[in-house]
Amino acid sequence: MGKHAYIIMAHNKFEQLAFLVSCLDHPENDIFVYIDKSKKITPEEIDLIQNSATQSRVIMVPRTIKVAWGDYSQIEGEQYLFGYAYNYDKYSYFHLLSGMDLPLVSQRKMHEFFDAHQGQNFITRFNDQEFIDRDYYRKIKFYHLSTRIPVLNLNPFSKKCWILYRRAEQNIQKLLGVNRLKSLAKDGIFEPYHHYANWKSITSEAVEALLADREFIEKHFKHTFCADEVYFSMVMSRANLIGTIYHYDEVRDIPDEVQGNLRYIDWWSEGGAAHPHVWTDSEEDKKQLDKGIALGHLFSRKFDLDKYPGVKDYILSKISDEEAKRT
Repeated sequence: MGKHAYIIMAHNKFEQLAFLVSCLDHPENDIFVYIDKSKKITPEEIDLIQNSATQSRVIMVPRTIKVAWGDYSQIEGEQYLFGYAYNYDKYSYFHLLSGMDLPLVSQRKMHEFFDAHQGQNFITRFNDQEFIDRDYYRKIKFYHLSTRIPVLNLNPFSKKCWILYRRAEQNIQKLLGVNRLKSLAKDGIFEPYHHYANWKSITSEAVEALLADREFIEKHFKHTFCADEVYFSMVMSRANLIGTIYHYDEVRDIPDEVQGNLRYIDWWSEGGAAHPHVWTDSEEDKKQLDKGIALGHLFSRKFDLDKYPGVKDYILSKISDEEAKRT
């Protein structure tokens, strides 16, 4: 049984984060918790998180980066955290989670699964046609100079001004003939540029490839927009690791499909691709999560235990039931 590193990126809901840590508790796990530098957390909340595990080491990673949605700092944050865990100890798997995730199975089953699939990487590949139809190429084709602006927190008028500015920014670059994709082609990267979900479970070999490609990543993805969904496919391609991906079928945002990173996320309900469904404690949602488990998923998101505390009991019951069958 190899050791696992759980890397959690969080920015709020610290009681829920502590519950997540408790669900990951296992003697062969180290849990790395990163609270975004822009967020406030009290010493008491840190103690709560660290004391939520009794068998795992819980490491509070130094807070060095303010991560902004859509900004290159998302990629920097991933590199920093994977590198921190990689240099901390030797692990067979690295799991990148958000503070809104929860496991759907026990850690015993988790380790059994990954032991049986050693060397495979677990990544969700998004729909390529959607990438083309929505012209996502513009995210990496042009320079994006306003990505540090906290657009998700803007009022409607400010957001409209931001959108108009970004449109003008791209139109000017079109007139000037800016095309960063040409530089990628020179470095041996050709279409299609597959895009992956950033939450993933990857091997030490894949982490090594990521860390070795820092210069390439900065050259091509600094001042891009939402490129955290694009850059890693190129890292995997350059390292000849595409063949190690466990399930490479692109997702179609339907309930009865396997999502390659084994994180069961509801993209098909009211929120759509921009805002995945938050699981409630309704019987309907519990049945849907049961279906996700039956399909083989090991994690899920998004959860909000403040609004839907019954989900906590559901998760605990699933883990307990699964453990009871093995004892």
